[in-house]
Parts: sequence; structure tokens; C-alpha cells
Amino acid sequence: MLYLIFVMLVAVLLYTRKDWTLKPTSLLQWYLLFTIVFYFYRWTFQWGPPETTIYEGDAPAWIRIIKDLVFVAFVSVCIAKRKFKYSPLVWYVTPFVAWLWLCTIVKLLIVEDSHNVLFQWHTSLEYIPLAFVVLEEDIERLLKFAIGCCWVVVAFLALEIFSGRASGFFKDEAFFSRYGSIFGSPNELGIFVVLALLGILVFSDRIPKATKFVLLPSLSLTLVLSGSRSSILGFLGGLISLWPRSKKWLLVIAVIGVVLYVSLFTVFKDTTIVDDLISRVGDVSAASRIDQFEHVKAAVSSWGIPGIVFGGWGKIDQENYYLSLLLRTGFLGVLLLCAIVVVTLIRVRDPFLRGGIVSVLTASLFVPYLDIFPVNVYFWLMVGAVWSLAKSRSPAADPAPSRSVLTAWAQRVRA
Repeated sequence: MLYLIFVMLVAVLLYTRKDWTLKPTSLLQWYLLFTIVFYFYRWTFQWGPPETTIYEGDAPAWIRIIKDLVFVAFVSVCIAKRKFKYSPLVWYVTPFVAWLWLCTIVKLLIVEDSHNVLFQWHTSLEYIPLAFVVLEEDIERLLKFAIGCCWVVVAFLALEIFSGRASGFFKDEAFFSRYGSIFGSPNELGIFVVLALLGILVFSDRIPKATKFVLLPSLSLTLVLSGSRSSILGFLGGLISLWPRSKKWLLVIAVIGVVLYVSLFTVFKDTTIVDDLISRVGDVSAASRIDQFEHVKAAVSSWGIPGIVFGGWGKIDQENYYLSLLLRTGFLGVLLLCAIVVVTLIRVRDPFLRGGIVSVLTASLFVPYLDIFPVNVYFWLMVGAVWSLAKSRSPAADPAPSRSVLTAWAQRVRA
């Protein structure tokens, strides 16, 4: 079966070879490709986080730190080549960064679990500089490159499913099988697919029909196989933010949902699928989020002035990013993040950027995506693109290069 799938995939790739490429043409494209392929070791070598996989242990530290070293190298080259730019976003980001620094220093002086404090400090701040990277990408070339990356993810997923090797998220019941493809994690896979699907919707007129005909169902099936409920909800949030452009897609999703609902209580009523679905809704993962919310609620209600200002002092597991940030930085930290989000969404004009940012923010209600690589990379790049696009549309701003993606987006907005 694996060979048959790959023969079909090769045939499709050869037929659509003019529509995609995997040859990066810029430093940013090289880095984006790295963010997609970095975690291939999780499934390939059976190295995954022990808390989320069936593997015996996580990857060696020297493997996991590669992504940080590559990011430092990327930033260093960008600085050397003057690929960073000024943006008014800095006036909103700087208070957030400064406050998180202050909260981290205060807690390092008081709490004993310094490792947890330092981990949560750098995960929220590490990739913010990407919001200030100069974007000078050819729109057509970038789209072809993005499509090529999508094919890599789909192909690796087929390998994971049909190879016969254990998936890190596999359980005895078939319904609970979850796949992470080249990311090695269903949630990161889900967000990548969500952004890809939103891109197909927004740039539909720029993508050839043959590629859309195959890629759209492939990515949709990939999102389902990821089993990432947070990504699916994020996808719906992104589609709603794109109304009325997305009304046909929302209608199709609604029809499929109704058909599935009716089928469960007619065609499949005597099978175990209904029980599996019910158990999936109330499984350990879902129940843990309810418990986490109750723990945070109890902790916040007992806070004094120091807690309100700097957040909690003890470690409380929290998958909701906003509640997690509340525990780390108090109410002021959450307000500063909200300020960044609000002013960015006010300025956003490009539909893909609006849908992508909203989808990540929505999904972060259930998984702390802004702390997770590579989703935080994609988020801050999109935030930076919003501010670059807003600047490029200003009459006082210098015109962007004629072949840049920002110019293309600005032209789409004016049309």
C-alpha cells in the first residue's frame, strides 16, 4: 500500500511540477524549510517527548538545541545583511518584553524552580525578532515554495501511516490514531495545515486548478488525521474572520457536520464509533484542561498584590496560553499581549494574515502555541508582515521592491 501511495504521489508531483518548488531562493525560505523538516527525527528515530509519545525517551539535548542554534545563526546573518527594519510595532512589543523580563528576574530571586521560569521566559520571547525581518519575497515563487512544503508534509504523513511503524500518538483503538507527519506532533501539524488551507482559500486565483484539486482534499484529510481539536477550532475561527470570502467553505463544513451527525445515529448507531467519539470528547486530555482551569481559578482567587502584579509563584500546568501568561506575568502581562494583538488586528488588511493570526490565537485557547516551535515562528512572521504591509500602503512610505510579497498584497487590497 505504501508503494502504491507513493507511485500515485509521484505521478501527481510530476504532473504539477511547474506549480511547486522546494528550492529556497532567500534566507527566509531556507529558514522556513528548516522549521518544517527539523522535527523529522521524532518519528524517524523514535525520539519524541516522553509525556506525549509512546517512545522510551526524548531526543538528546544536542539534537533539540539545534533549532535554537539555527535561529541564532539566522538572526546573525539578518543583522549582518541589514535584514531587520524599524516598525511602529516596537512600541507595543517593548513593554511586553520588558515586563516579562522583570517578572522573570523577580521570580528567579524568589522561587526555587529556576528551570521552569527560564523555560517559560525564552519560549515566549525567542521568536519575537522575526516580526521585524525585512520581507522581500517574490509572491509567485513564495507560493510555489509553500506548495512544495505542503507536499513534503503530505508525503511524510503517508510514510508514517503506511510504513507499519508505531506512531508516537497511536493507541489501541483505531479511532484514536493521531499523526504528526514530519512535525512529529499532531498539534503542530494541524496548525501548519490550517495555514496552508487558508492560503489556498485566499490565493485561490494564483494556484492552478490541478494542484488545488489534489492538494485541497489531501490537506483536509491531513487535518482530520491529526486529530488536533485545537487546530480544527482555530481553522473555524480563521474562516469566520474571512467572512464572506469563506462562506462556501463554512457551508461545506456545516453540511459535512450535519451528515456526520445524522450518520452516527443511523448508519453507525450499532458500531463503536459513537462511543469512541463520546470518549474522545471527554478523554483525559479534555478533562485535564478543565482541571487546569479550576487550579488557575483557585490560585488567582487567593492572590494578593504581589500575585496580581507578577503572577503566581508555584508551577501550575496550563494549556491555555493566555491563562499560562497570566500565571507568569500577572494581569499586566496579559493586557500588554492583548494590546499587541488588538493593534495588529486593527491594521491587518490582507485576508490571509488576518485568518492566520486569528486561527493561531483561537487555537491557543487550548494549546500554548505561542510557546511552541515552529508555530510561534509563523505567528510572529505574520504579525510582522501585517505591520510591513500597513507601512507599504502609507503614501509617505517608500515603495517596496516591485517583486516583493508586500507589494503584491498591497495591490490585492487596492483592487
